[in-house]
Amino acid sequence: MMQPQFDGQTRDLKFTPPPSLRPRSLLRRLRLLPLWVGLGALVGCAVGPNYHRPPAVVTPAYKENQGWVPATPREIPANQPWWSIYDDPVLDGLERQVVVSNQTLKESLAAYYSAQQQIAIDRGTFFPDITLSGSATKTGGPAGVSTTSSGAAVAHSKSTETIYSVGPQATWTLDVWGRIRRTVESDVAKAQASAADVSAALLSAQISLAEDYFQMRAAEQQVRIYNTYIADLENALEIVENQVAAGTDTLADVYAAQTQLETTQVSAINEQLTRATYEHAIAVLTGKAPQQLSIPQ
Repeated sequence: MMQPQFDGQTRDLKFTPPPSLRPRSLLRRLRLLPLWVGLGALVGCAVGPNYHRPPAVVTPAYKENQGWVPATPREIPANQPWWSIYDDPVLDGLERQVVVSNQTLKESLAAYYSAQQQIAIDRGTFFPDITLSGSATKTGGPAGVSTTSSGAAVAHSKSTETIYSVGPQATWTLDVWGRIRRTVESDVAKAQASAADVSAALLSAQISLAEDYFQMRAAEQQVRIYNTYIADLENALEIVENQVAAGTDTLADVYAAQTQLETTQVSAINEQLTRATYEHAIAVLTGKAPQQLSIPQ
């Protein structure tokens, strides 16, 4: 807003414009006008609709899955053991030997039979114990005369007398407060637990044998692969030796081929030892000494 100012010399009134209306200030504002217009345009461009994530293309299945279906567990018939799903007669024969000759089951079987016998002993206390006893007494003496206490004489002839005595006797311990009944119930539970221990020990041994069997077969296959590789390396070594003889290769190539061949041969020997180890473990599980069992490859 313009304000009047008084000049003491001329005694005239004059108006002085504010700084914002002076020519230099107006010129500066006009110069900044394009800048403000540009900023406003940028701000206006930043304002727009809300961001929406674009849809992603999701395939229902991979092309490599054509013809493949999820695996379903195979049911084992009730009259066949669980290892019958492998359809391996050698494995079947070995597993059946575990059932009849595995030495690790002796302790569990003994505990089971002991529990069964204990049940029979404790159940017998339900009934009375009846015993029958008998005796025979034979008396006799020579002929003679004896005197009674009153002084009378009595003549005896030579005779023999046998007295028989037979009498039954019964004893019965009453089941007070269910003591005997609770004992029998405890023995039955112990017998069931022993039967479960036997089944668990048998299943554990059968599983261990199956695992060792498949590991042994895997070692056999690994040995076959090594043997094929060794044959290829022997041919390669022969080729390198011929090239050295022809002057196209050096002895370093021969040494490298020999080293690779010998390393592979050592690996094949290790796999053979691995197979023998699993075969020995199977022998122990079937209750045999390792030298008594030989499984064909």
